[in-house]
Amino acid sequence: MSQTQPQNLDTSVPAAMPVKVRYIGLVQNAVGLSSEEVQLPAGARVRDLLAALQDKHGDSFRYSVLSSDGGLRPTSRVLIGDEDSRDLQGMDTPIEPGSGVAIVVLVYPAEGG
Repeated sequence: MSQTQPQNLDTSVPAAMPVKVRYIGLVQNAVGLSSEEVQLPAGARVRDLLAALQDKHGDSFRYSVLSSDGGLRPTSRVLIGDEDSRDLQGMDTPIEPGSGVAIVVLVYPAEGG
């Protein structure tokens, strides 16, 4: 009698998780939205979210949220729940399934010299 063998699951492709992103302050002008849901791979971090949003919204998002070195501008915040990612693990802060994320841009910094 043959036994049914369990099927191997493909674990090379991580499961996607929905993340609700709210835009607060001047970043709303850059993306044209107050909120949206984005799909991220399981285990995504703040840097993965920002890269996905930059890919989706382009230069207007990048210029309003990110500095030239790819980090957050001093006037930008990424909140995971109620906590500032800078007080957690910064760009390496994990985003858990069901986490609410808010991207806040307080004011645009002066450019130039």
